[in-house]
Amino acid sequence: MTEPLISVIVPVYKVEKYLNQCIDSIITQTYQHIEVILVDDGSPDNCGKICDKYAIQDKRVRVIHQENGGVADARNAGILACTGAYILFVDSDDYWGTNCFLMKIVELLIEKDFTIDVITFNCTNLFEEQNIFITDNRLLNKSLLINKSNLEVLEILIRHDIFVARPWNKCIRKDLIKDNQLYFKKGLLSEDIEWSGRLLTCINSIDISDDVSYTYRKGRKGSFTSSVRVKTIRDILNTIENAILYSKSINNEKMIRIYLSFFAFQYITLLISINSIREKREKTELFRRISSMSFLLSYNLNKKVNNVQMMSKVFGLKITSLIMIAYFKRKNKLN
Repeated sequence: MTEPLISVIVPVYKVEKYLNQCIDSIITQTYQHIEVILVDDGSPDNCGKICDKYAIQDKRVRVIHQENGGVADARNAGILACTGAYILFVDSDDYWGTNCFLMKIVELLIEKDFTIDVITFNCTNLFEEQNIFITDNRLLNKSLLINKSNLEVLEILIRHDIFVARPWNKCIRKDLIKDNQLYFKKGLLSEDIEWSGRLLTCINSIDISDDVSYTYRKGRKGSFTSSVRVKTIRDILNTIENAILYSKSINNEKMIRIYLSFFAFQYITLLISINSIREKREKTELFRRISSMSFLLSYNLNKKVNNVQMMSKVFGLKITSLIMIAYFKRKNKLN
C-alpha cells in the first residue's frame, strides 16, 4: 500500500527559543513520508534564518516567507501550498513528544482505508515556568464508537469534550479543507473556534487516537492565549452570534444540537473571561450580549455546559459567572 504524504504546517512568529525543538520533533518522526511547510509570518527575530537552515538540510522542508498577517494568514498560506493527502498543524512553540506519533496516526488512516476525514487526538500540557507536564484527562473508550453513525460519533465526542476548538489536535483530509473552503479568518482572535465550528459541519467520518504526544506549551509569556483581551471576547461573541444564525440553515435537527452544543461550550468560556474586564461600561455592555444568548445552555450535550445550566437556574447568570471564575482560579493554580 502506498504511503500517504502527510503535510505538516507550522506557522512561525517570534519563537526562536522553541523553534528548533518544534521542527526537530517533526523531522525525526519514524514516519518519513512528509512535507513540512514552515510559514515565517514576518517574524522579526531569527526564526526566518532557522527555517531556511532546515530547508537546506532536509529536502522535505519548505519555507514560505511573508509579511506578518497573523496565525490565520500563516496557516492559510500553508494550506494553499501543501500537496499531502492529510494535513496536521503544529504551533511553533509546541512539539511532538515522541517520534512514533505520526506513525500511529498513519496506521489508523490505513486501518480505515483512507476513508476518514478527521482523526482527533489529545495532548500533554507543559506548564513552562514550573516545568510540569500534565496529560489532558479527556480520554474516551473507543468501544463507545463501534457501530455508530457519523452523527452519533460526533455527539459522543461533544458529550465527552473530545472535539474541541483546536486545529493542532486533528489530522484532516486535505480535500475536506479545500472542497469546503475551510480557511482561517484573518484578523479574528480566537479564530480556532470559528474554524472548528465550520469543520464540525463538514465531517462525514471521524475517529480518535489515544496518543497524547502533542505537547502544548501553556502560559508562555507573549503567547496569544496567555492573556484575555477585550477584542478576543468581542470576536468570540461575534463568532457565536454568527453560529446561531448559521444553525438556522442546517436541516438536520440532530446536527443542529451537536453544532450548538459545541458553541455552548465556547459560551461558558465567555462567562469566565468576562470577569477579566475592568472597565465597567464595557463589561456591562458585553455581559448584556452574553446574557442574550443564555438559551445556548439548553444545548447541553457537554456535561460541563449542563452543570453551568443547572447552576444558572439556581443563582442566575451573573452569580454563576463569579462562581465559575473562582472555581477556575482555584483549579488552575499553575496558571
